[in-house]
Amino acid sequence: MFEEWDLKTKEANLDPRCLGYYPQEAPVPQHGNTCYEFPSIFGADDTVTKQIIRQISGVP
Repeated sequence: MFEEWDLKTKEANLDPRCLGYYPQEAPVPQHGNTCYEFPSIFGADDTVTKQIIRQISGVP
């Protein structure tokens, strides 16, 4: 399921902060009790980290 939140609101930041994440920029996908911030999703050359995308999407 995909839900979009405005990171400027308190409600959008509550879940990640309770999990120990303090997002500074979007996107911040959450899968279970794990949040993935921009640097973990995109590599140094701005390519998508496929392992993270597979974990989030449930694709083996």
